[in-house]
Amino acid sequence: MTNWIFNFIVAGSFLTLVETPLETQGTFWLLSGIAVAGFVWLWAYMPETRGKTLGEINQMFEELAGVRSSFYRQSLGSDAGLFTVNSG
Repeated sequence: MTNWIFNFIVAGSFLTLVETPLETQGTFWLLSGIAVAGFVWLWAYMPETRGKTLGEINQMFEELAGVRSSFYRQSLGSDAGLFTVNSG
């Protein structure tokens, strides 16, 4: 969903940016700079997940965020007493 939103922003603003003093080359350099900045942020702040199981990745992100995910609560189900079932 986020990808679609940002694609819409780029597509909607491209022609407007081309008509500014940036022109075509400046617009491409601006968008390239934004992409490079995003890559640098991703490389610096996202932890490596290669070779880890889905459970280990989930636990790692929970520890970073300091919360338990809804996936974890759903996997425990009613055995943990987190969900109640109305019987009629």
